[in-house]
Amino acid sequence: MQISGLAAVAVSSGPGSYTGLRVGVSTAKGICFGAGIPLIGIETLTAIACGTLKTGAAQEDPDGTVIIPMIDARRMEVYTALYDSSAQRISETEAVVLTPDTFSGTLKKYRRVIFTGDGAAKYENMLPEQYKDRCIFLPSRPEAADMAAAAFRALKEKKFEDTAYFEPFYLKEFIAADPSRKIEAVLHPERKL
Repeated sequence: MQISGLAAVAVSSGPGSYTGLRVGVSTAKGICFGAGIPLIGIETLTAIACGTLKTGAAQEDPDGTVIIPMIDARRMEVYTALYDSSAQRISETEAVVLTPDTFSGTLKKYRRVIFTGDGAAKYENMLPEQYKDRCIFLPSRPEAADMAAAAFRALKEKKFEDTAYFEPFYLKEFIAADPSRKIEAVLHPERKL
């Protein structure tokens, strides 16, 4: 395929890796500017939720199912949101610190809860025993193909980003580490830095 054959470019808008998002968004914006085509931003969590649909797990009880994609945000924190059984977001995207009670309200409300994404494994061992029979943990990583349905819907509805001002959705502010402190910690672990 040639760039001249594109109707738009879809890119993961985040949350996710700062560097990965910057590179992806910069590349997509460059193509859009150069070809004069629109830019579509798809949240990473939406792509993960859409990927879950391929398994069919959400269709066994569509009215009683919620999909909870999670992206590992280090330590015991994840980026997450709730999605219905057709991968439509039904809550705000947020960063949460995982505890056994993090999803207690959701676990009580739905008959089937699908946890997915690279952050889901963190919660699997915390899941309260009384909810284990209604929960499924599916390993999943965001894939470009999983954005296709959401991107096509955005294209049909003409939901485009302003290419000049579009920025990735980081969710948390980037804090650069001082590389010399990391090296110092490795070379001299006995020192308190």
